[in-house]
Amino acid sequence: MKFSEKLNDYIEQLSCTGKDICNLSGISAASLSRYRNGERVPELGTKPFEDLCCALAQISAQKGKLQITADAVKKAFVSCDDFVSTDKELLRKNFNTLLSALNVNLTQLCQYTNYDASAVFRIRNGSRKPGDAERFASAVASFVTRTMQMPSEIGAVAELIGCDIDEIYDMSVRYAKIKSWLLKQPVQKGRRQQRFKIFKQAG
Repeated sequence: MKFSEKLNDYIEQLSCTGKDICNLSGISAASLSRYRNGERVPELGTKPFEDLCCALAQISAQKGKLQITADAVKKAFVSCDDFVSTDKELLRKNFNTLLSALNVNLTQLCQYTNYDASAVFRIRNGSRKPGDAERFASAVASFVTRTMQMPSEIGAVAELIGCDIDEIYDMSVRYAKIKSWLLKQPVQKGRRQQRFKIFKQAG
């Protein structure tokens, strides 16, 4: 099932109108119309997506259909065939963690990946999101894989992504694990992030 079909299914189940959803979610009528006709799909982790799920849950609660919770709606939407589940904010945070932990040379990264330095700066501070998150993560993972090949560097990567160093000596495995970590791994905080820096400096 596509996202638009699932959204329209909820609207039919709840006997509500697009206006009801717009009023509760703050989403514009034009945006909701694009969601409903399949022209656009909101991204996971964005305010419009969260607000849409909460609005549907509120309407269902008002109508006594308590099984349609915000979490249930999210799971249903994420399982849709055309829903891209990449959380770009998570990617941004993990990208910043990687740069800091591994002392990545940004100039070299931009040259290697063909991303403009100003665009990467905006991605880092959250004022811009990569248009294609998979492509961006692939480019970063490829750069790190190819430029960090000393045992101490591979060890730092292993510590960062939470695996054994022996697992990632193979470049193709290292690339896949870094990419997956960028797209899916919740950001580590506090002591462990500090350990990344210490580990890298020690190498």
